[in-house]
Amino acid sequence: MLHFPKFWICLIFLWPTFLLAQFKTANQEKFQIKISKVESPPQIDGKLTDKIWNNAQKAKNFWMKWPKDDEKALLDTEVQLCHDENFIYVGITCHTKSENYVIQSMKRDVDFWDSEGFAFILDPINQQSNGYLFGVSPAGVQSEGLITDEGMSFNWDFSWQAETERLPDRWTAELAIPFKALRYETDKKVWGINFVRSDQFHNQYHSWCQIPLQFGGIDLDFSGALIWETAPKKAGGFATVIPFVTGGTFQEFDPESTTRYKANTGVDAKLPIGSSLNLDL
Repeated sequence: MLHFPKFWICLIFLWPTFLLAQFKTANQEKFQIKISKVESPPQIDGKLTDKIWNNAQKAKNFWMKWPKDDEKALLDTEVQLCHDENFIYVGITCHTKSENYVIQSMKRDVDFWDSEGFAFILDPINQQSNGYLFGVSPAGVQSEGLITDEGMSFNWDFSWQAETERLPDRWTAELAIPFKALRYETDKKVWGINFVRSDQFHNQYHSWCQIPLQFGGIDLDFSGALIWETAPKKAGGFATVIPFVTGGTFQEFDPESTTRYKANTGVDAKLPIGSSLNLDL
């Protein structure tokens, strides 16, 4: 019977954890993009013709995420960022080899990962615990969700802008995400960030930051670094109140029965109560 010293037994179990920690640290050192403030915001039309996109730094050279994680992406993707007092602006260019885009649904927040699309992932606190996803398809279908340690939920809704344009060799998009939608600390000049592209025509997923195959593309542990020239000021709290009315009719197929009507009214509310917490009512 073989006997291993305790030191070697510990090393065998701890070595994968050590390598994973090194991988995570390296991503924020290797994948960095700077965001600058602009005086005149771009027109959100999906065309990327505004002059500010000529000077904004580009995130490119995406990695394959699935079905492999050790090769460069088959298609080129370029992402640019800028901001003003109220919004983060994202310019996206997704090069293609076919105009036959795979789009499973035109409904918001439905089947996002099963269609062609691009996702912008933010971790403003940069603690790899909570983040946001804003996604758009070539047809302009929007999706937004909250990312936590337990995964992601598309049940979160917020108003933001997105427009796209489809061309023979690429599709482009412009996003405008209000600071009011985000929870962040005003003294942080480094946020976690990543970009993920779904290329369903080739049955692939691509990511800007390299992510091991066994981890999800939205895993905040492998985010790159968004570098602010000046940390954004605190946006005012944004409360969302949505009234609604529901109704229905009921009828039994009996000559003596009568049609019954039912109506209800109510309200949904989302109230910010902390830097990373909302109260839903």
